[in-house]
Amino acid sequence: MTLIDNVPDAESGHLLTPHDRLREVVELAGLAEELGFDAPPAFGRGRPPG
Repeated sequence: MTLIDNVPDAESGHLLTPHDRLREVVELAGLAEELGFDAPPAFGRGRPPG
């Protein structure tokens, strides 16, 4: 199980270190909060259950 995917860049093949990937996720979360998002999606994109 993974909570944060870390896959190589499709064009360059560069893979971030786990430290750099986590830093990137935290920065994106801060930006999302500044833009008014109050919670990340828990189950990705798709139809709501039910």
